[in-house]
Amino acid sequence: MGSSASAPNPEAARMAAYSLECKLRSIFRRFDLDSDGHISVNEMEAMIRSLTDGAGLGSPDWDANRQVGPLEDAKFIVGALDTDKNGQIEESEFVNWIQLGLSRSIKTRKSYSKKNDRNHRLENFLGIIESIPPEEVDDTLISAITKDQMGAVFDSFDEDKDGHITLREVKSMFTELKLRTSIGTGSIQTDTEDGKFIETSDTIYATICA
Repeated sequence: MGSSASAPNPEAARMAAYSLECKLRSIFRRFDLDSDGHISVNEMEAMIRSLTDGAGLGSPDWDANRQVGPLEDAKFIVGALDTDKNGQIEESEFVNWIQLGLSRSIKTRKSYSKKNDRNHRLENFLGIIESIPPEEVDDTLISAITKDQMGAVFDSFDEDKDGHITLREVKSMFTELKLRTSIGTGSIQTDTEDGKFIETSDTIYATICA
């Protein structure tokens, strides 16, 4: 008699791997706010603050001497993932590290995290990224964008630096955003409480609200 256990489905495994890669690339690009292909320490700090509600990657059971802030966590994570040691994380470094971590068994990961505080923080970061459902990437991460970061994005698309974005600049912006989200969730989110657009006959004035 044949085994009642179903054989692994290669197509399902391939699609799961593709979905994970899309999610990871989408997360990376949401925090690469200057579109330079890297995540800096400041961008990593924003990611950690968002995903931990400002608590950082330590355990809540640790005493004060073991706790560090999100900025120190960000420096640590960047240093751990930065394989070429240029002080920033490239998209491939981020994706490859997460994929490698998630390829290990739960038992192996738990054992690794218990060895020391360093390992615990790495595993906590990995687990937080893992826990974000692909369809919720935008909803989870949009809250991490600060006013200063929005201003930096605004400035990057205000090509003539006159303090407003014209219709031509908007078209250029959405062309770039479409390219940047071609792998990922493929959606563009707008927080109407943080920014607003005022349309005139030939110009769309975009302002960052105080």
